[in-house]
Amino acid sequence: MALIATPVFPQSLGLGLQNFKPADTSTLKLIVTGATNGTKVVSLTATSTETANARVAQIWVTRAGVNYLISSVNIPVNAGFDGTTAVVDLFNITQTVGLPAAAGTTAFDGQTYLTLQASDLLQVSLTTTLAANKEIDVTAVFWNY
Repeated sequence: MALIATPVFPQSLGLGLQNFKPADTSTLKLIVTGATNGTKVVSLTATSTETANARVAQIWVTRAGVNYLISSVNIPVNAGFDGTTAVVDLFNITQTVGLPAAAGTTAFDGQTYLTLQASDLLQVSLTTTLAANKEIDVTAVFWNY
């Protein structure tokens, strides 16, 4: 394979959004699909309107029809909802160990990210049923090459 000596820049930016309701327990829901030349997911966060119980979100990459579990992350009660409980970083370095981290002097320094190959699917599921009229929202910020 020939080396390319020129930098590769993002060609398009994206925002992946997904909403989980009580009926969505254990359902893998699509957040981002890897673009033809690859995709860099720079942020994956979750918020919750649950008021009684924390929930666990599972992060999956599906390649060629096979699901690979990347991590399981706790989402506390009212995460990102009540103004005092923080939004959950699903790529946080203590829960999702092994992801690369951006280096440099920008605002992204130390931020973990995930790269997807063409047609890879980044999906999320929940391990337990949400309470009635509650939801968890997952947001991904990504760019395609």
